[in-house]
Formats: sequence, C-alpha cells, structure tokens
Amino acid sequence: MNDFDLTLSLNSAQLPVKVHTHVEGETTWYDLIFENYTLSIYKDTLYTWTSDDPHGLSQADLQSIGEQIENVT
Repeated sequence: MNDFDLTLSLNSAQLPVKVHTHVEGETTWYDLIFENYTLSIYKDTLYTWTSDDPHGLSQADLQSIGEQIENVT
C-alpha cells in the first residue's frame, strides 16, 4: 500500500503526519508517524475507528483522525 503525507486537524491544531498503510489479516492498519511518536489505528466496525495504543487520545479524537484519513483515501 502507499504512504502519503497528511495534515490532520485535531483539537484546533494542524499536525503534519506521514501515513503508512499495511494489512494484517483482514484489517488495514494506518500508522500515523508524527514528529515524536507513531499512532496505529484501524477501522473496528463499519463506522468506528480505534487503536490498541491510543497515546492518550480520546475515542472522539481517533474517530476524527480516521474520518480525515477516509477523506483522502
């Protein structure tokens, strides 16, 4: 899958991120590579995004990130 750059809008901040996609089993993971850490998210249900290690982000934040990724892919 292709990597791409994205600027996320999160909590009134604009965050540049590199997105790396990969498939594990039947799940497509999106690794968001920020300056200081990497966040991996995936679509848990038809409408719900989640992460096994959300780095303190709320479910609403994860949902917002996932929806922004969907708008570009």
